[in-house]
Amino acid sequence: AARWYRRAAEGGNADAQFQIARLLFAGEAGLQKDAEAAIAWLERAARQGYGEALFVLGDLHFRGEEGPAIPVKAWSYFRLAEELGMTDATPNRRYIESRLLPQERLEAAAAARQMATTMRRERIDE
Repeated sequence: AARWYRRAAEGGNADAQFQIARLLFAGEAGLQKDAEAAIAWLERAARQGYGEALFVLGDLHFRGEEGPAIPVKAWSYFRLAEELGMTDATPNRRYIESRLLPQERLEAAAAARQMATTMRRERIDE
């Protein structure tokens, strides 16, 4: 399965990129565990507006898994996932928002706008 996912992922398929990331995080389907590569695939899928990838990236940044916790970035990922219909992102975003300082909220909203712009460009390029 990993071989086919990788082929589709390299061809730009966001679902396949997400699936390769999942396999790399778990070290399944004959792939070595590689969180760094998994995050890179998640980011590629997220740039294409893949809601689940945005949600997972938000969760990683919120929990500080695979690096330091970055609440502003987590809020941005959850916000975009929410806009794409990932309703599970809403309580997470609200929780983070309730703990951000006013300046951090502004930074998070600006980061989300920038990410949305990047996502639109990625979709146009496909």
